Amino acid sequence: MKKYFTDFQKAELIKKGMSPKQIRDLNESIHFYYKKYTKLDIGCIEEKILELDNLGELIDSSIAYGVRQHKILRKVVTDYIDNNFSSKFFYKGLFYRTIRSAAPDYWDMGGTSYYRVFLTESKLKLYCLDNFFRLV
Repeated sequence: MKKYFTDFQKAELIKKGMSPKQIRDLNESIHFYYKKYTKLDIGCIEEKILELDNLGELIDSSIAYGVRQHKILRKVVTDYIDNNFSSKFFYKGLFYRTIRSAAPDYWDMGGTSYYRVFLTESKLKLYCLDNFFRLV
């Protein structure tokens, strides 16, 4: 597996409250999910992660839809969508699919997990992201 963070970047992440194991989990998620599946060209994802001010509240060891450190990846992708939405909007919301079953998460792979909605004067725009943060 490729290592995405340099030693300097790892030191910065540790200063922001991440443990070495959490950095490995984030690196694994970038490698197996984000880089492999996401088609968004947001630039250098490692730099985008280091630019987040509130990284401490996004650090989470839980796994959602099979992805570790999903809150950090979700924040980077939704920030990218927000910054590239040029119309004036009246309302912006982020919704999560809340239907849960007893089935394991792998049944959801490829399904839409997150919804970013913008309400403008003339239209409603909906961006759908799957569990790998790929724009659907």
